[in-house]
Amino acid sequence: MKKFLSLVLALVMTMSLVTVSAGAKDFTDSSKITYSEAVDVMSAVKVIDGYAEGDFRPTATLTRGAAAKIICNLILGPTTASALVADAAPYKDVPTNHTFAGYIAYCQKEGIISGYADGTFKPAATLTGYAFMKMLLGALGYDSAIEGYTGANWSIAVAKQAINAGLNKSLKGSFNGVKAVTREEACLYAFNTLKATMVEYDNRIVVGEGSSAVAISGVRKDLTWNKGTLNDGKIKKDGYVQFGEQYFEKLVRTDDTDDFGRPTNNWTYDKKDIGNYVNTDLLTASYTAKVKGGDVYSDIGSNACDFALTYWVDGVKLDKKALSVEADKLVKKNDDTMNSTGKGVLTEIYVDTDAEETTVVVINTYLAEVAADYNTKTEDVRLNVYTGVNKATAADKTPTTISVPYTVESEDVDGLEKLKEDDMVLVTIAKSDVMTVTPVETVKDVAITSYSTDYADADKKDEYKLTKLTAGGNKYETAKKAFEDAEVLYDYNVEQLDDATFDLYLDPYGYVIGARQVEGDDNFMFVVGYDRSSTVLAKAVDKALAIFTDGTMETIDVKSGDLEGGRLAESATTNTWFKYTVKNGVYNLEEVADKQIKDSTTTKLDKQNNTVEQGKTIAYGNNDTVLIAVKADDDVIKAGSIVKVEGVTTGIKHSSVEVKYDSKLTNFDGVANKKNGENSPETEDDMIFALYNKNGYITYAVVVGKTAGSSESMVYLTSGIKSKSLENGDYIYTYEAITKDGAVTVKSFESKDNSTPRDNLVLGNLYEGTFDKNNVITEMEAQAYTAANKWSTKQYKDDGYAFLNVANVSELTAKGATLWIDDAASNDKYILLDEDCKIFVRASDDDEDDYTEYSNIKSALSALGETNEFTGTIAAFVNDAGIATTLILNDTYKANDKPNTNPSKPTSTDVDSVKLTIKGSKGLIELFNKKGDALTDTTVKHSFELYQYVGGQNNYVKVDEGDYFYGVTPAFSVAGGNSYYVVIDGVQSNIARA
Repeated sequence: MKKFLSLVLALVMTMSLVTVSAGAKDFTDSSKITYSEAVDVMSAVKVIDGYAEGDFRPTATLTRGAAAKIICNLILGPTTASALVADAAPYKDVPTNHTFAGYIAYCQKEGIISGYADGTFKPAATLTGYAFMKMLLGALGYDSAIEGYTGANWSIAVAKQAINAGLNKSLKGSFNGVKAVTREEACLYAFNTLKATMVEYDNRIVVGEGSSAVAISGVRKDLTWNKGTLNDGKIKKDGYVQFGEQYFEKLVRTDDTDDFGRPTNNWTYDKKDIGNYVNTDLLTASYTAKVKGGDVYSDIGSNACDFALTYWVDGVKLDKKALSVEADKLVKKNDDTMNSTGKGVLTEIYVDTDAEETTVVVINTYLAEVAADYNTKTEDVRLNVYTGVNKATAADKTPTTISVPYTVESEDVDGLEKLKEDDMVLVTIAKSDVMTVTPVETVKDVAITSYSTDYADADKKDEYKLTKLTAGGNKYETAKKAFEDAEVLYDYNVEQLDDATFDLYLDPYGYVIGARQVEGDDNFMFVVGYDRSSTVLAKAVDKALAIFTDGTMETIDVKSGDLEGGRLAESATTNTWFKYTVKNGVYNLEEVADKQIKDSTTTKLDKQNNTVEQGKTIAYGNNDTVLIAVKADDDVIKAGSIVKVEGVTTGIKHSSVEVKYDSKLTNFDGVANKKNGENSPETEDDMIFALYNKNGYITYAVVVGKTAGSSESMVYLTSGIKSKSLENGDYIYTYEAITKDGAVTVKSFESKDNSTPRDNLVLGNLYEGTFDKNNVITEMEAQAYTAANKWSTKQYKDDGYAFLNVANVSELTAKGATLWIDDAASNDKYILLDEDCKIFVRASDDDEDDYTEYSNIKSALSALGETNEFTGTIAAFVNDAGIATTLILNDTYKANDKPNTNPSKPTSTDVDSVKLTIKGSKGLIELFNKKGDALTDTTVKHSFELYQYVGGQNNYVKVDEGDYFYGVTPAFSVAGGNSYYVVIDGVQSNIARA
């Protein structure tokens, strides 16, 4: 028995000669491991390991020579085994100097291995499944001679016995004993051996002595525990000895359930958790379509149908009354459908014959869309899960998809880190929590050539979704939980299917779980105003002032007589989106009235304010949303009209457009304004005109307003006018400037400063620029200096920039990622710098007036001179948090400070990293320098900012700021359930949760 055990363990250990311990989820190739439970458990008990490179290589096979070495290491120990030598060649293909000669010779002598009939050993050959199973059966106590594991047909006896013992349980596909065993298959077979019951023999007759002794008869029986033995139940409490109970006393398996209600094995080793895994040994039947009670009866048998029944649907257990209904269906030839089963629904039935329990588990798969990119700070992602349909009614003739928002954290669900906004995924849900998020297979851009429903009455077809369809030459059926897009699945017609192509989303079982019409190359324009050329000719060519989606604004020839509402009326404020075609220079309009919103309440569109609404209709901005900022005034008509495109931006995350409502525009949208308090909702004019798609996302929006101040639009002039040229009838001026793209040359239609009495745009000034589609500046607005008593992150965040007029000689110093401005009045003035901040310096002592770029603040300050004394202006482009992404130092101090030829190095007191720990209701701070040394000087003053999570994506707000000295305990108090981070000297800590 001991020899067999050594052999079994050795063969399992042949998974690697150089190994590292890990569980399946820890290996770099974990996604390729099929038998995770087996790998996790066998790794935990140190029977199997991965490679030193961190992978497991589940499909690799074993060689006979490597197996011999591992066997010797286990039996003799590595030191003794390494000294083994072969005095003579054990086989004719294993010379005495062969790498594995000593190991093979030893195993041959002990009868552990044998060669081939031709006198070879074939050390590079692999091990077959039959050979491995034979060794495992020997470990369980099965006698090779008695059980017939010898002779010509030994493999048949081995296969039969191994399958009866359950050594191939959970194997994907049928057992093929001729095929070489892979690493993960060997792991599975060994894992099943741990759970298998050992055997012994009564009346065993042995012929021969010593190594030649052979048992020729005996009565096999399962090995039982003696009274008082404590190991029974560590694998299975049945009074019998399982292999794992005998040889791995620290390994314990207990019964449990997962979030869906499936029976599970909960494994621990040496009182440490290994994991909780579905008990596939109990899985008796599985379905992915609608299943009838009679079918279940046939598949699991009458006895199992009489066992105590438990029934789960998405982690929710059926109540007693509903359970009774399902139990009554489990009879022969019953045609009633089991609760919640259907196409694309996984239904699993687990039968525990020992406990006389039957468990039915129903798991739905849902289609979901990623609402925003994975948040690396909060380590979560927001999903919109499609869970149902609002069918068409008399009041609302268009069906709509019901979506439910979920926030999923990476500590709960794997595979979230690479998710991007608008990605489509599949999810499963238990109770109210998302349990899995997986990629969805997409059949892209296919035409649906035929379809059918289960309902025969064509007049009521819109009440029923498509059930079968043919697309791209393939036939599909729709899943029970197919809800998106409702207009495709429920509100279909022949014309719609013929004239469009679709993206089909497939669930894991091949059913269509969603379908969306592919947005074609439709052309859209925004008609500002309309002028009829004739009041008597219906087919006359009219004039329209139109804005195209690239921001071009021009007067065009147009026909609108074919619109449902007839020819457009003359108006300077048509302000409506149309689809168009063009032929011979004349545009034909097509209405899209049901896909646009006119919003009179929203004041800003950016990544925080990304919705527009009209009544109960809401549309959302995303990465593809195009915002067109326009100017409106009363120059054309007193009521006001759009006269100019101010700028075009794409992507709601990278845009910030503020509505600029002019109170002089008294009737801009054609509806007279009412004073507050009067019986009318009309208090302001529509200022946002948005076109949205079937999915509720804004495609284009015309906004009466301008691009809000942000680092995207800031322009710092480093020169006066460099050149002037006439282009297409307009004068274009060029300047040297610093923008978000660094030091560049900019072009501008404007030369005069629109906010100061100066005649020209002035170098050294900070402006907010409005850019057209060709990136030419159409307007420049000078930015005011930041108030001297508000040189802090909060003010920069509110303003969208920092522009500091340093009138007195000051010293600039850097601590970590913070630039401090110390003067006689105050030393609480600073700018936080982004880690990738671009820094430009113009030093007064330089012969040239150039701005030089530096990669870090230390080098930049060195360029100012040895004293770092500074008088001049500091400009910064800041992000949404008020942190500088671009910094500009314009030094006008004329003292004779020589350039510093020895740039300063970070001191040992500079903060490089911050660790935040929350204990109870107290927040504790630890500071470290670049070397990793703790900073514990209690006399050093640090800047301190505290941020608290308030909901939404990455939405933290500053709740406190001030000075911090090391050793203050606690640094701040916290409220339970909230998340926080701190910024010390510009260095952000980790996020900690109370």
